[in-house]
Amino acid sequence: MVAPANADTLCWQFLALHHMAGAEPSRLVAEAGVTHRVWEKGGAPVVEQWLLEGFPHGYPRHPLPPAAAADPFVRPAPVDATRALLGFFGLAAGEAREAASTREALLSASP
Repeated sequence: MVAPANADTLCWQFLALHHMAGAEPSRLVAEAGVTHRVWEKGGAPVVEQWLLEGFPHGYPRHPLPPAAAADPFVRPAPVDATRALLGFFGLAAGEAREAASTREALLSASP
């Protein structure tokens, strides 16, 4: 998470990159202190923004994995940033593990 003003600036930059400057979000969901905005082009999301009210600087996880408990910047939240990122890029958690495994196998293969 970054400050809301910085998140807005990032959104405007990516919207301009996709020739969508000034566009309104295609989807907006706001509930229980979480605002999720999505800008789509051709039916596909090109920019997403998640705002978590009162959330300090850090990486939001839900549920918080046990290994993250010692990391001061991985914080419990009502949404999970990892799942949101995987979803944005069209990867399910299993597909992401498979892609990582394939990538590791390719990198460790001898010529």
